[in-house]
Amino acid sequence: MWDIRDFITEDFEQKVQNSFAKVTGYGIVFVDIKGNHIGRGSNFTKFCKEINSTAEGCAACAKSNREGMEIALKTNKPCIYICHAGLVNIIIPYMYEGCYIGALTAGQVVCQNNNFFRCSENLLDVWLKDPKLKAYYGELEKCESEKIEAMVDSLRNVQEFIFESRIRHEMETQLYEKDRELLTYRMQKSELERELKAAQFELLQKKIIPHFMFNILNSISRLICLDEKQKALAMLDSYAKMLRYQCSNTVLMVDLKEELDYIRNYLSIQNIRFDERVTYSIECSKELYGLKIPFFSLQPFVENSIEHGILDKPKGGRVCILCKKKPDCSQITIEDNGVGIDEREIAEIREKILCDSPDPPKNHVGIFNCCSRYRVVFGKRAVIRLESEKNKGTRVTIRLKNKQE
Repeated sequence: MWDIRDFITEDFEQKVQNSFAKVTGYGIVFVDIKGNHIGRGSNFTKFCKEINSTAEGCAACAKSNREGMEIALKTNKPCIYICHAGLVNIIIPYMYEGCYIGALTAGQVVCQNNNFFRCSENLLDVWLKDPKLKAYYGELEKCESEKIEAMVDSLRNVQEFIFESRIRHEMETQLYEKDRELLTYRMQKSELERELKAAQFELLQKKIIPHFMFNILNSISRLICLDEKQKALAMLDSYAKMLRYQCSNTVLMVDLKEELDYIRNYLSIQNIRFDERVTYSIECSKELYGLKIPFFSLQPFVENSIEHGILDKPKGGRVCILCKKKPDCSQITIEDNGVGIDEREIAEIREKILCDSPDPPKNHVGIFNCCSRYRVVFGKRAVIRLESEKNKGTRVTIRLKNKQE
C-alpha cells in the first residue's frame, strides 16, 4: 500500500512546508492517513507547539485531522474545519493510483462567525486552563472566513503541482534507468529504437518543470514581507493559472496558444517581481494558434532572457515574442534588448547546446533540454538559431519547416 512517505524525503518535505508557510503565513505540516504529523512542520504557533508537545495533544490533533480528511474525501475537495482546540485548519488530501495516501494541512488561526465543519472533540476549555496556553492563545492570528476560503484554491493548485513534481521526479529516475538499459543494446531493431526515443523525450520534458518552482514562491513570500499584498495576490493568481496549466497537461505536445498563455502569466509575474523593469510583448498569427510544440518548451528561453539579459541592466529591458507563419516554415522568435553575450560564450553555447550533442552541459540545462526535445519531435525540420551582440541583446529563432509532401 502506498504512503505519502514514499514520495517525500525529509529535505523535500521541509522545503515545501517552509515555502507554503512564507506564502500563506499559516502553520503547515504533512500528515499520514491516520492524521499524524510527519516531521515537525513549519511556522507552527506557540499554542500548537505546546499542545503537540504532549501525547494527549498529538492524539487530539490526529483525530481532528482524520475527521477533516473524511469530509474532504467525501466531497472530493479541500475541507476547512475547526479542530479540537477551536482553530481553523485546511486539509488537502493526496491521492495516488486511486488511493488516499496522506494530506497537507494549513491553518492554526482563529476565525469568528464562520460556518466551517466543527470536529466532534472540543478541548479548548481544557487547554485554556493552562496559563501558558491561555497566553499563547491570545497571540493567535485572527482571520476573516472570506480570506481563508480564498486561500484554499491557490493552496490546492500549488500543493497539487508540488506533489505532481515529486511523482515526476520518481518517474524521471525510472525513465533514466530505462534509458541506460536500452542504451546497452545497439538498437538493432526499429521497435527498440522507437521505445528509446519515447523514453528519452519524456525524460527531457520532466527535467524542466521543477526548475523554477521555488523561485516564484520565494518572490511571493518577499512581497508579503514587504507588505505588498495586492502585488502578492496578483502574482499568486498568475502563478495558480500557470500551475493549473502544468497540472492539467498529461500530453507531450500542446497548442502554441496554450504555451504562450502560460508564458504571458510568467512574464506578468516577472513584471511585478522586478517593479516593471521587465516589460514584454507577445504577438502570434492566429493561424499558428494550433501549432503543436513540445509542452513547456519555450519558457526556459524566456527565463534565460530575463535572468541573463535584462536583469543585468540597471534600467531593465524588454522581451518580445513573435510567432509568424512563413511560406516554408512556422517561426517563433524570442528577443530581448539585454546585455547580450560575448562572442566566445555564444560560440560555446552553439557548440554544446544547439548542436546534436548527446550529453548536457553543466550550464544552460533547461535550454539544452528544449533543443533536444525539438530535435526528438521534428528531427531535421527543427532549426534553432541563437544570435547575440554584446550590450545590444539576444535573439533565439525556432524554425519548424513545413513537412515535405
